[in-house]
Amino acid sequence: RMVARGESGSTGWPEVDLEGPLDPPAPSNTEPILRIIAEAPDLAEAQTLVQEMKKRIGI
Repeated sequence: RMVARGESGSTGWPEVDLEGPLDPPAPSNTEPILRIIAEAPDLAEAQTLVQEMKKRIGI
């Protein structure tokens, strides 16, 4: 069971369970964020891209 988490104190992201469905189901606006995390070359790059997207979609 793999659990991804942001470095402590950096973003305060909740833990993300990478196996099995998200529970509760994630709203559709998180899907691009999850795709970025999956496709980014490393965690730091993923965090940067997600911050940009959050600004864009206003969360």
